[in-house]
Amino acid sequence: MAAFVESSVRWLQREEETFAACVGVLTHAGYPLIMRDTPVTGGVLYTGIGEAIVADPEAMPDPYDELYGRVVAAATEGGIVRQEKALANTSVLTAAHMPQSIPRIDAMMVAIGQSRGYETARNGMAVNAGECIRNRVSLCSSLAVINGVMFERLIADGYIPPAAVSVDFNLAQRVGAPKPTGHAWMRMEQSDTPDKILIRDRRLRASLAQIYPFRDMVWPVIRPEDEPMLARYAEQQVHEARV
Repeated sequence: MAAFVESSVRWLQREEETFAACVGVLTHAGYPLIMRDTPVTGGVLYTGIGEAIVADPEAMPDPYDELYGRVVAAATEGGIVRQEKALANTSVLTAAHMPQSIPRIDAMMVAIGQSRGYETARNGMAVNAGECIRNRVSLCSSLAVINGVMFERLIADGYIPPAAVSVDFNLAQRVGAPKPTGHAWMRMEQSDTPDKILIRDRRLRASLAQIYPFRDMVWPVIRPEDEPMLARYAEQQVHEARV
């Protein structure tokens, strides 16, 4: 049985892109919106629900630099940064460094809001993801943004091959749940083949090719437009196994 009600899945970035195209609004709090297939660093992830997570290492370099140093160290073996270790270990390290905690995130956001003269946190309030790194706490949205920044920097420094890094998010309703919930994750496309499109979140660290056979048991991270490509890929794998 599927873990999610199929008709409940809403790809918010599609709706956001449609809205942006209609009204010409492509920014929030002075930053370009992080949308499907757009760069992460320098942008803001705003789903319209809760805070807006800003990926701006220049405005708050120390937390990003410290975490990136940990990422590089974890990928280094024999004095060399190993590509395979960087790909495998980075999202594991970021998740361990910033555990998920809704109460702690809420408390952090309230404190930030009050420091800006508000009574509490405000919906749409722009918060640098560096605050999450410094406070060692995250939710899926901030973790996805921070993973995006880390992987884009690994690419820029030549430690892993060039790839398109972005953040996806949607709403979905688990079977038996009273209402949908949201989730965000990092997507990295090393090429347009399913085994080279990688998904990274707190628990899921796999390629689309690896995820596809188990798609009914994990969060719906496969975009609708990915389905035909994945079906063809699966058929090809079955054919090659029989030859």
